[in-house]
Amino acid sequence: MLIQFGDFELNTVEMTLGDQNDKVVLEPKVFEVLCYLIENSERYVSMGELHENLWQGRCVSDAAVRRIISKIRAVLKDDHKEPKYLQSLSKRGYRLVCSIEHIAKLESNRGELQFEKIEDLNLIAGGKLDEAVTIEATQQSPSLAPPNLKIISKLVFIVISLVLIFTAFTAFEPTQTSLVKKNVVDTIGGEKRTFERSRDGRFLAYSVKLHGEKNFQIFLKDYDKGTTVLVSKQEHSPLALEFSHDAKSLFYVDMSDNSAHLYQIKLEAENAKPVQLASGFYAVYNVFTSSNINEVYFTAREKVTDSSLIYQLNLDTNTVKQVTHASSRGVYDTKINFSPDTKSMAILRVTEESVRNTIKVLDAVTRYPKYEYALDEIVYDIDFLDNEHLLILTGREMLKINVVSGKEQKIPLNGRKLAELQVSGENALLALEIEPLSFNFIEKRLPLTDFSSQSIFEHGENINSLNYQSNSRNLWAIISRGETNELVLFEKANEKEKKIYLSSSKNIRYVSDSFDNRYVLLYVGNRLTVLDTSSNKLIYVTAADEFVGDADFAFQGADVLYTVRRSGEWQALRFDVNANNSSPILTKFRYLRQYRENYVVGTEERALYYYNVKNSTFSPLNVTLSENSDTSWGVVNDSVFWSTHNLNTTTFNELNISNLEKPVFTEQSFDFSEISPLFYINKYNNSLILRGKSNRRSVLIEYVIN
Repeated sequence: MLIQFGDFELNTVEMTLGDQNDKVVLEPKVFEVLCYLIENSERYVSMGELHENLWQGRCVSDAAVRRIISKIRAVLKDDHKEPKYLQSLSKRGYRLVCSIEHIAKLESNRGELQFEKIEDLNLIAGGKLDEAVTIEATQQSPSLAPPNLKIISKLVFIVISLVLIFTAFTAFEPTQTSLVKKNVVDTIGGEKRTFERSRDGRFLAYSVKLHGEKNFQIFLKDYDKGTTVLVSKQEHSPLALEFSHDAKSLFYVDMSDNSAHLYQIKLEAENAKPVQLASGFYAVYNVFTSSNINEVYFTAREKVTDSSLIYQLNLDTNTVKQVTHASSRGVYDTKINFSPDTKSMAILRVTEESVRNTIKVLDAVTRYPKYEYALDEIVYDIDFLDNEHLLILTGREMLKINVVSGKEQKIPLNGRKLAELQVSGENALLALEIEPLSFNFIEKRLPLTDFSSQSIFEHGENINSLNYQSNSRNLWAIISRGETNELVLFEKANEKEKKIYLSSSKNIRYVSDSFDNRYVLLYVGNRLTVLDTSSNKLIYVTAADEFVGDADFAFQGADVLYTVRRSGEWQALRFDVNANNSSPILTKFRYLRQYRENYVVGTEERALYYYNVKNSTFSPLNVTLSENSDTSWGVVNDSVFWSTHNLNTTTFNELNISNLEKPVFTEQSFDFSEISPLFYINKYNNSLILRGKSNRRSVLIEYVIN
């Protein structure tokens, strides 16, 4: 079949592309990507979508995909700065913007792709009218009388006026709206983690930790009866709640004993007990329902090393079907939501390697992609406001996205901290608002057999992290001030004496500093960076789009030890700050810490090994780091320290490896609601700084979008 676009003609049988002067045979992957872009020419195709659909099951880098795109531009003789054929847009992807004609059934190496005839796409894209169509419309028959210019002028004026009015009407959408607080929902007091209101408005379910209690419990409020009852006494840490569409069942996910499972409670049955569903998964994280009361969707991992994907459970047959797929590790589908007419489904995907959140809107039946939106900040929740608009909740604002036109409106939160939302009516929503979590910092003596408190730091400013400067009693702190983050050095003897070394709108994360106090290792955004405090200059260790697995300063030196994934393989490297270059250490290990003249390393599955450099041998330590990102690890003297948690208990672990034949294991546990699993090791003072949490209050509030 022949496909004409612009000056080029694509022959799908011969896999050739040519113009009037030349014809070339396309590489298979170049042909495949070009066909996919033609198939989806009405929208932008993201990098992630190309990975998922054209490199299925293969782990390739974004750079490899960009090379294919560059080859397509080369054969089209296209300029990426002023594209005539292939346009790219940040955070959206790639799109063919030329006219495409004579499209019928198209065959490619990856199977049959069905196309319908598409004409004049330039009109949709804002381009010029297709030349062939213009000629056909203006040709006159010789037998006809000359046209009446006055009548034509009036008709043209009317048409242009109507087009302008239609454009103004359809394009008008306020760039910014506001969120107005309407009412505080009456609930039992305490720290709430999740909630859900039934679609008929009768029930409200929410999880809450009562004062003095260690675990969360689920309460059900019945607006018809005016009652609030305890659903079940067995919950430990409910992660998600969801009603069936007929409000006859409540589904929830509970975290307990280092695992998470899906349960169902039938609300109409007296003394109904929770029934576990969908067994056989390593962990279940979220649950959703559609208009089909016999179907339940949930996010889960089958194995600890798997990605978190979306599955569909048929309650009648008790069969499970996988809905989403991932071609590489480090992919987490966390949310799914259906439009009110149930024709569209939105999926929130977090990609660990690019630290990017992507929302995909699909046809609920065919799973055909309809819209995609990506952003480089944490997304807490998504929900359809109506059939065309999707709400996206981030830490700073709420976004209202028109999934048909792509238009975006920002709804400022004005300092509110919203953790979850649910649309409850026309321009109305219910949201869980929480007080900002403040921390105090506790310095503990090592090893864990002692673990006595040495100092407690309480500060009025919003400090996210705190650690000692090497070989001094000064303190490095990361402070958030609205949209700005700062790296600050405090004098412990006089905390009012401080110096700001770095200020950025990007997220700043402290890692460690060098033995001589000159260099500080940080993440600025997602990029591993060294700050030279003597000149206040930034030295970039990794590229902006590289995914860093682990990083730390070498002991008593200025070299940075870090790991990155390149060409699908983990590489451990040593970065010489003074020479500004890297040298390889190992491959296939994601985690890396120096231990004397040797190393402690960890696989992607987080299993730790002792690596003897001289003998090039590995000895298993038979311990595994936590899979949770909000944990820490490090090596001090002869011990490996790491933290774990299950949302109920924070545990600090120590493995003394001075005698590799008989390593000694020790642990200390704390209430998760009081002690964060994140910690900072001072390798030179033999101490560990913990983050203590303050009590957090949370309320359910009804809002209106104006």
